[in-house]
Amino acid sequence: MKVTCAVFFGIYFISCANQQPPSGGDDDKDAPKILKTSPANNTVMYRGNSIRFYFDEYVNRRSFEDAFRISPLPKGRPKFDWGAKDVEVIYEDGFDKNKTYSIVITKDFKDVNGGNALSSPINLAFSTGDKIDKGSISGKIVADTYDRMLITAYILTSANESFVKPDTLKPDYATQPDENGNYSLMNLPNGKYRLYAFNDDDRNSLYNKDVEKIAVLPSDVIVSDSIRQSGNNFLFKSFETGVIGKEFYQTLKSDSLNIVFTSIDNNASGVPVDSRFYFYFKNKKINKLDIADNLKLTDSSSNANIKLAFNWINDSLLQVFPSENLKQGKSYLFILKTSTLDFRRNFKSVSENQVGTISGSVLIKDTLNTRANIVIQLINKINSSYRYSMNKTGPGVFKFENVPEGEYMLFAFIDMNGSGKYDAGKYYPYEPSEPFFVYDKTLKAKGMWNTDNVNITF
Repeated sequence: MKVTCAVFFGIYFISCANQQPPSGGDDDKDAPKILKTSPANNTVMYRGNSIRFYFDEYVNRRSFEDAFRISPLPKGRPKFDWGAKDVEVIYEDGFDKNKTYSIVITKDFKDVNGGNALSSPINLAFSTGDKIDKGSISGKIVADTYDRMLITAYILTSANESFVKPDTLKPDYATQPDENGNYSLMNLPNGKYRLYAFNDDDRNSLYNKDVEKIAVLPSDVIVSDSIRQSGNNFLFKSFETGVIGKEFYQTLKSDSLNIVFTSIDNNASGVPVDSRFYFYFKNKKINKLDIADNLKLTDSSSNANIKLAFNWINDSLLQVFPSENLKQGKSYLFILKTSTLDFRRNFKSVSENQVGTISGSVLIKDTLNTRANIVIQLINKINSSYRYSMNKTGPGVFKFENVPEGEYMLFAFIDMNGSGKYDAGKYYPYEPSEPFFVYDKTLKAKGMWNTDNVNITF
């Protein structure tokens, strides 16, 4: 028997406008569970026109209706017929013959008592024919957060391949990543697919270029029942120097008057000998020639001036680096003295016993890229301006020497266009991203120690 809005049934009162869980008991910290479905998962030769879900507790109905996705889309809009702890999703026009339908319950689904949401999407499937499609695409999203992240997939044909636009065309299939960024698209028919990932903040399954960020894969994906397509990874996290981004400016340290901001702490030690230093002049009209004439770097022990190269990133951000590497274990002083500024910053370069080695090997599975140029970068987790980069051709060993002690991220990519910078591709007109690799552990450089067996796989 069904319970409808504002109708008493036994001891429960269920209102569509205001669902209330039973009072009392321990705090509920568990996400809702689907106890069973009808049809059951992987059912074939299904002849009904609805799917029924049975839950282990009272659920937030609106959240389930938002979370419910079925691909390909049946004709007509679904009707949700609710019971106390169950729901029947009805398509009055039924389902097409000889087709596999893939159902995803996204992480928007939550319970009433506690508002606990799923940590991973739930996948189910049934077929109106005599077999279930078993094609799959899986991978990982590399990002700082997976909130509202959606992965969409489009079946490509010779007619539509050049015209797929994720900002105007609803996807054929969609899913979400789990709490670790892993995703799977399951029960796909054989074919060629183009995937996108973006922050679906408005939950409409369409990319909004004005407010949402998007990523594309290094290639389209060929799906068949006999091959599981794994390792299709999206990159949202930026590993570039990013000196014009908000996050970079937030890492700079100010002087006492909040006029000059720099990438180096006063009295810092262990500074890399090949460092690039950044100076940001906030809310201050400056004369670039005046800065270039008066910014000095001296060796504190000999008072000798170090020759500097200047690179203005923009009107207020200056990059400075010595024309030759600094000496190890030496004290240095930056001085900037003008009619309006008096800035000083002491630091000490890294000593010989404070540097180590990080080494490993590169493996390339795609034989077409065995002579490709590989860019490998080590980025300090505390100060992203401390980074090391090398280029190598094809697979083989690599080694970073004289790496100052600290924790590092490793990012590598195949430089397909020879620009020296990672190319993220375009969603439209479609251009694939460059293949990339992110090491999944923090690398620790230790003085006079080799951190080895770091493997990079493309």
